[in-house]
Amino acid sequence: MTLERKYDATPLVVGADSVQDIILTPRNPADAFLPSRSYGVENFAAEVSDSHGVRRGQLFGWYYTLTFARTSSLEDLKESITNHYSVAIEALPGEFPRVHGPFRLVKLAQFLIRELYPLRDALCAEEGRWMLAHVTGHPAAAENIVALRGQADGLVSRLWARP
Repeated sequence: MTLERKYDATPLVVGADSVQDIILTPRNPADAFLPSRSYGVENFAAEVSDSHGVRRGQLFGWYYTLTFARTSSLEDLKESITNHYSVAIEALPGEFPRVHGPFRLVKLAQFLIRELYPLRDALCAEEGRWMLAHVTGHPAAAENIVALRGQADGLVSRLWARP
């Protein structure tokens, strides 16, 4: 028997929005795809469900999707997700992030989380502090924001030796 794949991506980790969501997330999320794989359907972890705390700021950064795409354009993102170039990540406070997906992408994601993201996050935090200063009327904030613009992208370009 062969199953037809009717979707390109499946939420693997449902987050912590409610007790029901926690119960629905498999203890080992990769096990959720074993039945469909036995029928020849490849469907890896593609995303994490919508988990965020807009009102209180909780859960932000705890559950997210990392998609490996050529660019951040919608077309490239769709192509990457469809071709299983994404992983689901659980990054609960005080724990090392758990990455779910194809093994080679899991290893790459773990490397990026450990080595690149702290550098990128520090650059983004600096720019964010100046944005908050701008909102409060700091006289040099706008000038500093312009000066810092693109530094995170520049870091990635230098590390990947992009022209």
